[in-house]
Amino acid sequence: MALNRCEFIGHFSKKAEIKVLDGGSKVASFSIGVTKRGYTSKNGTEVPEKTTWVNIVAWRGLAEIVEKYTDKGSHVYVSGELNTRSYEKDGVTRYLTEIVAENIELLGKRPQEAQTQGQPQAAIPQQSSTPSSWTPMAMEPEGIDDLPF
Repeated sequence: MALNRCEFIGHFSKKAEIKVLDGGSKVASFSIGVTKRGYTSKNGTEVPEKTTWVNIVAWRGLAEIVEKYTDKGSHVYVSGELNTRSYEKDGVTRYLTEIVAENIELLGKRPQEAQTQGQPQAAIPQQSSTPSSWTPMAMEPEGIDDLPF
């Protein structure tokens, strides 16, 4: 028995890169920043906050949702499988670790609405590349408005 499952909540570093494959399927590649808050230890040592950048790949219906509803700074929950692959560039083998998304949930507001209207986002059609559902949350969770995004 094996388990390969990862879950992250973070913000898009930039707009996702969307590619259309020969068969018409879409794939979205993007990264999200996941920030661990800083703190002061009991002995007074200050530990600064740390952001880890996570590479994500979303296929087919999830790629279309990422393309349509996200932008730089979008707040999302992503769950999926950890995958490592290699490729060759300039005669050098390179390795890439990424999450293959199985579920994506938008958290908070759409970027355009957040800047113009300040209203919670409207319901978005449910879509997933796996049987799990994709549903956005209407409002940003409490205590997260101090993130650096």
